[in-house]
Amino acid sequence: MKHPVAVFLMAGTLTACATVIPHEPSVDLSRADAKAALRQAFEEQPAKFRPVAIEIEDDAIRLGFSKAVENAWGSLASVTTRETYYYSNLAEPQLFQKSGRYQVALSNREQSVRRWVFFYSQDKAFVFLDAIQRMRRTE
Repeated sequence: MKHPVAVFLMAGTLTACATVIPHEPSVDLSRADAKAALRQAFEEQPAKFRPVAIEIEDDAIRLGFSKAVENAWGSLASVTTRETYYYSNLAEPQLFQKSGRYQVALSNREQSVRRWVFFYSQDKAFVFLDAIQRMRRTE
């Protein structure tokens, strides 16, 4: 119960002192280049936020995360969780700048799945946004 509250508070703190950066997506990106850009962005995330599995498909982004949890007997076990972001159900991604770092809020429309994607370069963040927009288009 405390975990969802902590995530909510962290998300509010991250955006409270951040500046929203407007972006007009480029339409020149091919689907293959968009998939490569999305994969690269997730592979370059800080270690704590980097997925252990990345699938960039035509309908969705599927990410796998692994975390160690302690069971009732005091031993550690690895638990794998998956997050799926369907392009057809993505909320409009927003780019924020805070303390020289850029972050994109990636979530579904219901806000039940949400992930921050971090960048140290505005150009890489823009490429990520362009790639998301390209994959959302069906043509």
